[in-house]
Amino acid sequence: MRAPRDGRSVAPPTAVGRPRRARPLAAGVLAVVVTTLVVTLVGSAALPAGAGGATPPGPAEAAAAWLANQTSDGTITYLGAPDDGLAADAALSLTALGSADAAAAALTAQLAAESRRYTSPAGDGQVLSGPTAKLVLLAHARGLDPATFGGRDLRAALQSTLVVDPGGRNDGRFADRPPTGATTPADASNGFSQAYGILALQRDGTGAPRSAVDYLLAQQCPNGGFRLFSFGARTCLADTTTDTDTTALAILALTSLPDPNRTALDRAVARLIAIQGDDGSFASPLTGISANTNTTGLAAAALRAAGRVAEADRATSWIERQQLGCADVPDGADAGAIAYSPTARQAALGAGVTPTARDQFRRATAQALLAFATVPLGRAPTSPVASAPPAACSTATTPGSTTVPTTPPPTSTPVATDPIPIPTDAAGDSPADVLGISQRSPATTSSPVVAELAFTGGHRAPIAVIGLIVLLAGLACIRLEGDHANEHPVRRRSRS
Repeated sequence: MRAPRDGRSVAPPTAVGRPRRARPLAAGVLAVVVTTLVVTLVGSAALPAGAGGATPPGPAEAAAAWLANQTSDGTITYLGAPDDGLAADAALSLTALGSADAAAAALTAQLAAESRRYTSPAGDGQVLSGPTAKLVLLAHARGLDPATFGGRDLRAALQSTLVVDPGGRNDGRFADRPPTGATTPADASNGFSQAYGILALQRDGTGAPRSAVDYLLAQQCPNGGFRLFSFGARTCLADTTTDTDTTALAILALTSLPDPNRTALDRAVARLIAIQGDDGSFASPLTGISANTNTTGLAAAALRAAGRVAEADRATSWIERQQLGCADVPDGADAGAIAYSPTARQAALGAGVTPTARDQFRRATAQALLAFATVPLGRAPTSPVASAPPAACSTATTPGSTTVPTTPPPTSTPVATDPIPIPTDAAGDSPADVLGISQRSPATTSSPVVAELAFTGGHRAPIAVIGLIVLLAGLACIRLEGDHANEHPVRRRSRS
């Protein structure tokens, strides 16, 4: 464009164009297009990856949904029969997680109706301290009164198991009471029964007796761990008797106290950290059990309660790696289930969870879920995780797994599911059955893999829409410039 000497801009002579009103119209079109582009870009950035913008369930949600689907009429079975200890574990984990609440409520109601079967299987007068303590905690967690749970005063029943013998070896111990008329007392209570009794009374608000806490502290061994069995002397003298599960539960019990013994607590936490595997897992050397999700879930909860979040998150990440994803099992039928160990997970790849292995998967998932809980047991989370079942599996997402197999699954006979030779009490509960407190920080878990657009991690549709909008914006700009250039020269000069 040529500028005259007086500084005015004069358009070169040209044919008379369209009326001036076309320019505001084009500017309006441009504004709408640009606004749409910005909104689309921002909205696309905010949408999570997944078909239709839907977020696939995370590890905790998928595991909770799978576990809820394993229940029926308020029961969950083991070896074909209702397992009350497993049902309590599942109800406590789901409640602390804030997920699958309907299943947790049904399990709790059935446990209340059948409480005698769990706490007094041998008849009237019998009170098993461990199972009774677990139901006291469950009642409190569900907002129920332990004094009227299932028409029974379980709080008083638990308190009745406390041994009162000042100066005696068992003073302060929660010991099983035999049934009425029994000639030989049958007492199978142990270290986790003791810790669980303290935890239950503390969460219930009743408060654990000082003698019970003193007895628990006497079970701490020189290396900082706690022993499972308290046969013989009142105090622990041999490090070889320490147990990972019992140590974790003792930490949970101590952290529930308003004024815990800091020296004992710090020693126990140091012991757990010292035996944590490089991969984040925990094993049970006392019982000959290698790294497993039961022990690791309980240890993660204990470490988190003690403020060791980094170590707890490492343990939780290891548990996530033992979870089955959509790409791991046929039709994704058991996606979300957590295997007991890497061996058990490997056995399920391709073949799925067999009827024989399903019992182990149920128990492992119920106890491993404790690592994902966002609040201490007995409190409802302010932001519960999604309780709806996970979306149907597809090739686009793999909940619980960040790797999509590129080769067909093996067709050979699956590896046998490893056994769980954990010592149990009279009610069939193992140390890993015990649930405690967990205050998990926001997890830093990997997002499920999206199959589309491997290089960008997005979907084609949003990018195509954005490209179309950019094209429209360019056309609008060209049209606007044409309107500007075609304006009548006389009118252009009148504004200068």
